[in-house]
Amino acid sequence: MAPPAGTRVRAHSAAAARDGLFAPLWWRRPWEHVPYPLTGLPNRIHLLERIDAAIATTAGDGGASFAVLFLDLDRFKLVNDSVGHAAGDEMLVETGRRIVRVIAGRGMVARLGGDEFALMLSTVADVAGAERTAADILAALGEPMWVAGRELFPSASIGIALWQPRYRSGDELLRDADAAMYRAKSSGRNRSEVFGEQMRAEATRLLDLEADLRRAILGDGFEPWFQPIVRLSDGAVVGHEALLRWSHELHGALPPADFIGVGEDSGLIEQVDWLLYRHVFRWLARRTEGYVSINVPPRHFHSDDFAERLLRLLEDAGADPSRLRIEITEVALLDDAPRTLRMLRQLGECGVLAMLDDFGTGFSTLSYLQRFPIKSLKIDQSFVAGLDGDTHAESLALVRAILALAGTLGIDTVGEGIESAQQRDLLCQLGCTYGQGYLFGRPAAASTSGGAGVVAEADAAPSPIPPAAVRPALGSVG
Repeated sequence: MAPPAGTRVRAHSAAAARDGLFAPLWWRRPWEHVPYPLTGLPNRIHLLERIDAAIATTAGDGGASFAVLFLDLDRFKLVNDSVGHAAGDEMLVETGRRIVRVIAGRGMVARLGGDEFALMLSTVADVAGAERTAADILAALGEPMWVAGRELFPSASIGIALWQPRYRSGDELLRDADAAMYRAKSSGRNRSEVFGEQMRAEATRLLDLEADLRRAILGDGFEPWFQPIVRLSDGAVVGHEALLRWSHELHGALPPADFIGVGEDSGLIEQVDWLLYRHVFRWLARRTEGYVSINVPPRHFHSDDFAERLLRLLEDAGADPSRLRIEITEVALLDDAPRTLRMLRQLGECGVLAMLDDFGTGFSTLSYLQRFPIKSLKIDQSFVAGLDGDTHAESLALVRAILALAGTLGIDTVGEGIESAQQRDLLCQLGCTYGQGYLFGRPAAASTSGGAGVVAEADAAPSPIPPAAVRPALGSVG
């Protein structure tokens, strides 16, 4: 939109003047205050000015307070993708109307862009008051809405930031309300969350963790730890599972659970995976017997060149593909079945075999076990733990069924999370061939996982097998 007549504009070019690309904020404000033409609501800049004014006023009045609410419609993209953007625009207009009706002159409603709205409640006694208003908004939005001939039931996630003396600008309040909104969305949607000091500390921690993660990627600060997989009948080591560890400069070896969320949210975790694979393949190339398994998340099967890249990395390391197994979950098989099947076949032709991890916890069906080239099933540790627990009968029935299914299809089985001799003995009696867990060895760094060293860590397990019952069968494997 062109600036009103008479407005002073400094620009580097005609196009720059039109778009306001180079204009300082105070030069742009006269026409940027114009409401969004779609909803007729004020925009972000207008809202921030109101919040800044409220901060200046409230700072001198110890008894006054106000709140900022950040609202994001849930699954709005689905509306645009299914019934069209025109219908989405109708929903945005009606959403704005409903919010304004709830506020009823008690503050200001603005549209920030897309499906995001923000509110400033002028007078709020406490957090409970802001939460009641948020609940009223959610109730109003949840009423049926006719859009493009369809009855829709919108919902939203709302973040609340109550004014505190530490706030110095509207940007800070809006930032914290935004962070609280994301907490509400991740907690299940259609709810509100209040920003607090704990949330601030967590946000700071995650920000620092992401920076550390980026530095670790540049410095190749990740390493594989290896846990033995044994033959249950005699405890002989037949292979190892490679497990990711981050060698953090302050906190030591961190397991994936400590940083996987940040890695996935930032999109960095795929780079971490490839760094790990390179280390594992080099380790494999230095050994003469036994296999190693790596975990391959479903995201890798979205890349058309995943199989070629993995095989090329194996070749560069000088490792034998027939000694590599990839552990995948049932989600990977169902996400894009044709693509996954093509890649598994391509890898299988070169000797790389597939293991189905955490079997029984997902959408276990006979169809994909018959369709996909699966070499082994790993029985989920929750079932194994139940063999000598309170759910003994149920776990025993499930494990027996899984083993019968695998035996019929000629698929090997590996029991995960074995921690007691009783679990080992039951699995062996039921016909499970292989096992993995603290009973046989805890994960250990490559530098300490040679020969019988890993298996010796079974001494630290809750119910260790006598040393004579656990022995390496493959010479240098460990």
